[in-house]
Amino acid sequence: MDIALESPLAFSSEGSGDRPVAVTPATSATSNTTDTPPAKRGRAPFVLVGLLAAGAAVFVGSRVFAAGAETTDDAQIEGHVAQVAARTSGTVERVLVRDHQRVHAGDVLVTLDPVDFDTRLESARAELAAAEAQRAAAEAQQAITVRSAAAGLVQARGALAQAASTESSQDALIDQASAEITSAEARESLARHDLARSEAMITSGAMTQAELDARRTAVAQAEAATAAARARRAGSIDARRASFAAISTARGRVLASDTVDAQVEAARAALALAEANVARARAAVHTAEVNRGRVDVRAPIDGIVERRSVEVGQNVGPERTLLAIVPTEGLWIVANFKEDQLSSMREGQEATVEIDSYGGREFSAHVESIGAASGSRFALIPPDNASGNFVKVTQRVPVIVRITRVPAGVTLRPGLSAEVTVATAH
Repeated sequence: MDIALESPLAFSSEGSGDRPVAVTPATSATSNTTDTPPAKRGRAPFVLVGLLAAGAAVFVGSRVFAAGAETTDDAQIEGHVAQVAARTSGTVERVLVRDHQRVHAGDVLVTLDPVDFDTRLESARAELAAAEAQRAAAEAQQAITVRSAAAGLVQARGALAQAASTESSQDALIDQASAEITSAEARESLARHDLARSEAMITSGAMTQAELDARRTAVAQAEAATAAARARRAGSIDARRASFAAISTARGRVLASDTVDAQVEAARAALALAEANVARARAAVHTAEVNRGRVDVRAPIDGIVERRSVEVGQNVGPERTLLAIVPTEGLWIVANFKEDQLSSMREGQEATVEIDSYGGREFSAHVESIGAASGSRFALIPPDNASGNFVKVTQRVPVIVRITRVPAGVTLRPGLSAEVTVATAH
């Protein structure tokens, strides 16, 4: 048979059986041949079968393993990194830490200049003392108002009763004086009549001069009595007018004293205002004390100082981060699994973690929680496929994996890469 010129080997029927022989391009089946050694010709089938068996074993093993576990290398160590800032504005006086320094919760990291805070605290305390003094004065004024208002009401009512009694007595005196005037006028009229008759009789000699003088004296006495009675009546009228004025004054005092409740309420309102001022001053003192305590910027957690950007003499405030504290405990791993890997994944399943910085060393872990949405849903611009130009992209869902126990000598650092395998078969 003819042998293709492109093949360097061909089978020859010469000799003791079919075996490959070397043939040059320019020769035919009758060219020179080189026999293959019997040992190599016997091992070749076994090597081929072994390779095929090994490949099949690897394929079957990977399929069996993949059927009970899910793996991803899109995983990182995470932790709550504390961003430390001053809680009040001020000038940095001292910086007590450096980068990569380990600190504990409560350690002083930075101190601010306390002069302004001390001044504000003393001012607030002085205002509190003034407010407390005003409250004491208001309390005393309230007590005085309550007592004086009650006493004034009693006095005004007594003066009114006395003035009313005086008015009644003066009315009686006026009536008595009026009666006396009437009686005196009657006696005076009688005396004048007797005098006129005596004067007529004196000419006839029927009455003596002494009797006439007596009649004249009686007329004078009657006139004096009438005048006295009129004077007493006028005095009683004046006294009654005075009593009326006293009654008006007493009534005004009673009306003024009737506002005792309003006066007491006013005093109580003044006391309440003074107490409110005291409360406000105490709040100002508390605020000043709190701000004074915030002069020392302390570490909120245990960890290591990173990204220190504060220096002595800088003006800082709550809006500026001074440094960060990276925790060394309580860290976890965020593994971003593909959406088609989550069908059998549950919270509490066992897992293994390989951290790149420890040369692929495995650590026992467990699934703590599975994300409720894919990571892309929380992107700055979430994907929107409403335009119709849809290209399916496999989404990834964050799964939090917690290492069960971190061995001694192993330090986890946020941001390090890891590979996570979850045993979904359990």
